[in-house]
Amino acid sequence: MKKQAEEWLKYAQVDLLAARQMIVNQELTSVVSFHAQQCIEKVFKAVLEYYDMKIPRVHDLRKLYKEIEGNNNIIDVNYEIIDQLNQVYIDSRYPADHGLLPDGIPSQEKAREFMFEAEKIYNQVKEYIEQEVE
Repeated sequence: MKKQAEEWLKYAQVDLLAARQMIVNQELTSVVSFHAQQCIEKVFKAVLEYYDMKIPRVHDLRKLYKEIEGNNNIIDVNYEIIDQLNQVYIDSRYPADHGLLPDGIPSQEKAREFMFEAEKIYNQVKEYIEQEVE
């Protein structure tokens, strides 16, 4: 596996582990959602790195996914969740804006859904890249 792609996946895994640890706490659903978004963003950037493609300085999951569409047979995404997670990522650091969806703070069920999508995408890419290396 290319070193940089591997590094992106390691950082994505850390976000996934953080989300898994926090999902049990209803007060942390916005943080779980944020880490799910970050995990997917880093996985998409790992794919770009793996294929020697330029990594844009964006956080928009839809835009990143479009960059890897030529290789999209390796990733099955739920576009609705991707779009919702895009709403979770906020450049601002103001607490009132952090991790809010149009309906407010994500429910624990919604945060779990985000986490499972991140985990699914992470596992798909990790497995694909590892098979390519063998």
